[in-house]
Amino acid sequence: MRPPAARTGFTLVEVMIATAMAMVLLFAALQYTSESIAVVREGDVHAHTRVASRHVLDQFLSNVRYCDDLAVSGDQATGWEVQVLVTDTLSSGWLTYAWDPVSKRLTVSDGSSTEVLLEDLRTFELSTQTADVGGVTEITHLAVTWEMGLDSGQEAGADGVPPELVFRLSGGTWVRRNDV
Repeated sequence: MRPPAARTGFTLVEVMIATAMAMVLLFAALQYTSESIAVVREGDVHAHTRVASRHVLDQFLSNVRYCDDLAVSGDQATGWEVQVLVTDTLSSGWLTYAWDPVSKRLTVSDGSSTEVLLEDLRTFELSTQTADVGGVTEITHLAVTWEMGLDSGQEAGADGVPPELVFRLSGGTWVRRNDV
């Protein structure tokens, strides 16, 4: 007589246990991946906001540095307005940079159109140094410090960035025409 044939497959219980274990492992991997994606998106918001605001600050300071005339008015409570006469670029003329503490926007206007440069610019600290240049008191140095909210980087894909996430950005320049 022949012995009974050996089993060559898995039982239904074994397949179900293996499937359940695989699903638990896949769920854990997906959970870890989704948390990693959220961290990466928040990092993208930080990077995007810093790059965009640094670019605006550099352009602002460059216009101040090489301007032919400069006027500053306002304060931290009511907002700042910085007017620069730019003559060494393709679009020569007066540019007015304005920060409104209510809307938290920094805009630039050339007299015919206005462009929003930064959103959620929470604070705009500005200081100047003056000197006597040819018998006239002129601004010789301008320094700014901005506090930016990071929720202005929505195009990076992060929803619901906590409003307390901010960073500070500072810069300053001498006004070349008034070098003393």
